[in-house]
Amino acid sequence: MTSKETDWEQRLQALLRPVEIDPQNQPLALQVEDGLLVPLRLDSKNAWSTRRARWRDLTSRWVSVTAGLNTGQLTALRSLFDQASNQGLIQIDSLDSTGLQCLQDCYHKGVEIFSDPARDFVYVPDDLDATMFLDIAETRAGLEISGKPLVKPNPKQLPTQLSGFRLAPAISGTFHEALADIQANPIIVSAPEIDHFWAQWEQWTETLDLVALLTPETRRLAQSHHFGPATLYGFLAVNPVEPRQLEFTWTLQRKSPAGKIISLPVDTHNPSKTVSQLMARLGAQLAWREESTRNFFNHVFPVWELNRLRDLADDINDTDCVRVVFSPQLEHTKIFSEIPEMTLNLSSFESGDYRLDLEWRLGSERVQSADFLAALGRADRWWQSPDGNWVDLYSPQMRDLQAILQEFEELGLQDFQRGSGWIVDISQLGLVQALTKFAKTRQLSPRWQENATALLHPQPVAVPSLPEGQWRNYQQDGFQWLYARAAAGLGGILADDMGLGKTLQMLAVVAAWRRDHPVPTVPDAVTNAGVEAVPDTAGGTVVDTVLDTVSDTANSTGATRPTFVVVPASLLATWEEQARHWFPQLRLLVQSVSVGKHPSDWQCLRQKLDSVDLVLTTYTLARLDMDFWAECQFSGLILDEAQAVKNPATSTHRALTRLRARWAFALSGTPLENRERDLWSIFALTVPRLLPPLAAFERHLHHAALTERSAARHALSARVSPFLLRRTKESVASEIPAKTEQVIHLDLESHQAELYQKYLVAARLEAEGLRAKRLNVLTALTRLRQLSLSARLINPAVPEDGAKIDYLVDALPDLAAQDHNILVFSQFTSFLALLRARLEDQGITYAYLDGSTRNRRDQVDCFQRGSARVFLISLKSGGFGLNLTAADYVFLCDPWWNPQVESQAIDRAHRIGQTRPVNVYRLVAKNTIEQRVLAMQAQKRELFDQVLRGSENREVTPQITLEQLRALLD
Repeated sequence: MTSKETDWEQRLQALLRPVEIDPQNQPLALQVEDGLLVPLRLDSKNAWSTRRARWRDLTSRWVSVTAGLNTGQLTALRSLFDQASNQGLIQIDSLDSTGLQCLQDCYHKGVEIFSDPARDFVYVPDDLDATMFLDIAETRAGLEISGKPLVKPNPKQLPTQLSGFRLAPAISGTFHEALADIQANPIIVSAPEIDHFWAQWEQWTETLDLVALLTPETRRLAQSHHFGPATLYGFLAVNPVEPRQLEFTWTLQRKSPAGKIISLPVDTHNPSKTVSQLMARLGAQLAWREESTRNFFNHVFPVWELNRLRDLADDINDTDCVRVVFSPQLEHTKIFSEIPEMTLNLSSFESGDYRLDLEWRLGSERVQSADFLAALGRADRWWQSPDGNWVDLYSPQMRDLQAILQEFEELGLQDFQRGSGWIVDISQLGLVQALTKFAKTRQLSPRWQENATALLHPQPVAVPSLPEGQWRNYQQDGFQWLYARAAAGLGGILADDMGLGKTLQMLAVVAAWRRDHPVPTVPDAVTNAGVEAVPDTAGGTVVDTVLDTVSDTANSTGATRPTFVVVPASLLATWEEQARHWFPQLRLLVQSVSVGKHPSDWQCLRQKLDSVDLVLTTYTLARLDMDFWAECQFSGLILDEAQAVKNPATSTHRALTRLRARWAFALSGTPLENRERDLWSIFALTVPRLLPPLAAFERHLHHAALTERSAARHALSARVSPFLLRRTKESVASEIPAKTEQVIHLDLESHQAELYQKYLVAARLEAEGLRAKRLNVLTALTRLRQLSLSARLINPAVPEDGAKIDYLVDALPDLAAQDHNILVFSQFTSFLALLRARLEDQGITYAYLDGSTRNRRDQVDCFQRGSARVFLISLKSGGFGLNLTAADYVFLCDPWWNPQVESQAIDRAHRIGQTRPVNVYRLVAKNTIEQRVLAMQAQKRELFDQVLRGSENREVTPQITLEQLRALLD
């Protein structure tokens, strides 16, 4: 083909395409109306209008009036006005030769001159040879398209008014010039393309009024070529530039008179009449709104909508107006909204660790784990596999998987050489179990299964016998749980309710460990005192060498090493008493003073350690003597009342991390008091590889969105569950009598209320503004809490003891007279001092315990024997470690931020050994900060239940922030 034949469509489109209006170069026109020349400009809809087109507007000096108009045409019109206007008007009859010359110049600058408001005809200069029309002729080569002059294009001669101009159909000067060009250089359409041309011609005739532009012969020829009904055809393919996008390419299909299918590209943004009708018909048949229909035809779809588009294609292809097909690439592309099929392989090493590898499949495609995990790590929205399939990484299941895999990364368990897989140990049991739930196929090492079964379903081990009484079932279960983890070289938290015998269960583990791991026997030749020590080559003796070998063997099994127990100072005597009473076979070393700094002291103590089973010391002494204890090896580590180490930033916590023990357990009824960090801190000492580093742990929990925080706590609960055992009294110790709790609301006395309001105003001022300091606010709140108890705690000169003391002084004598034993707890020893004075005035005998009490045992015995019916106790000093089953009434005089501290205090009485129902009364001052503290307690109970009890997740904010402190003052 020649170049003329190949560019016919391009040339015709340039000829017939409507001229796009440049908003910065808008055309102008003139209209003959009642003998006047009236200027026109385009309005917002690109229609000719006289608005803002008056001669006064076009000749204005204000640039804003004529902004955007074609400057050449504007200049020509201004020149015409200057030469031919009379009183602001231009009359046709008054145009002289100069005016007519200016008018012709306007025409040549592109100004159209309409003959009347109907705008069916325009004026063209007489000096043009003829009016050009479009002519299409059939030839042997195909079709020849050219411009053809017709001197008399109209059936009758129309009168003209402008001298030097004649009337012609409303054809723009630009179109006239284009027709003159193709007259000299005709457009040739080859024979094979004739059908395509006439199909395209029907499209053009819908958007352009071509009839007036055609020669009569061309009109007859066009009428003889009619096609069948049109169908919209959509071809969906991947965007070649952006593979995440899918786009339809739309064509219009028609059947020629000879039966040939002709496809024409269409612009659905600017559709022709036929295309608009087909689009509307599809929308009607599918019950779409007009906007939805328009969006469908002009939308760029994300690739993950492919499945929806497949379903939609079935509906569309059932209609009679539109067909859609997909590219071959998309026919084989799959969209996975669920987790790919996962195979989990867990193999074992001789070292005792395990390697965890994952394999993935998307249908028949095997996916490289490193690539897929890298996409999860980047938190991509979608991931494309090498075969072109797509995986939704934001589906709910995938987000859960992503969170679990993130924990592996935070634990630092990656195998960086391969980029996938992790080295794990049995302490990650909960995490591996969570991951295993996503696997379709699991290949677990037999040793892993054996160890996991030993933890989750431990084989029974003989429970050491007791010198008196019997083991309760739940205590035997607790022993088996503890011993299984000790045997695995792990640890955990025993978080039973207060009073269920955590100490007894833990001592049983120590006794059983000593029983099941006896001291290796030293050969007779070595133990015989008559054998001479022979020097060896290393400078020691043969005896030394053999003994060292025995010692190494013992160390590897944990056999000869004692168990190290760290307790609060107030419980040191309790642990010694319990150990000697229940397990007299255990050899004890009670370290109640510092080991000192002198080497001779250390050597002496080392020798003692070889002959004991249990070492007891306090948290303070353990911290002070850690340089010594860190050099020792222990079978086990026990931390009682482990909430004492809930802060990992303390020197005590840091010191305890230096201890070396085969297994470690924490005992605490409240391992989680204020926030999840408490739990992390304890597990860092007992199962160090269970949870990720603190920074990652807190980031994961506290930076999560509120909607995700409950799920994060749920996951934390599941992760620690293999290493945290908690039983409540209600669930395991039905023999314990019922506990009744009641809140007693008391009005402040007059002086007390007056002073409280004064300090409340001061506290609010202290909390205002951005510069408020948390410590100052807490100090102000403490004063308000004291005032809620008694005004005399702030001002001793006040004549009133306060409503709570008056209430207790009235109630306690009556209860004591009825043979009830009463515990009274308060945070403030100064309040207890006021109450003591009042009780002494009435001759009521009482026991007393606070941090300064030295005869703690005597005070407890006095109360338990019944010598004193009332026991006044500082909440901080007596909130744990006491067995006060003689009490059946408990008064909590001032609510504390943390409800678990109060629960510990109550459980001094409500515990195993109690034979009477326990009545608990919380004394709360009306209209004070105490009522708001109760509300905060409810929030903290929810946190405790979420993580430790797995109850329904609800959002809480456990940490007491400055804003929460301010809220207490509202």
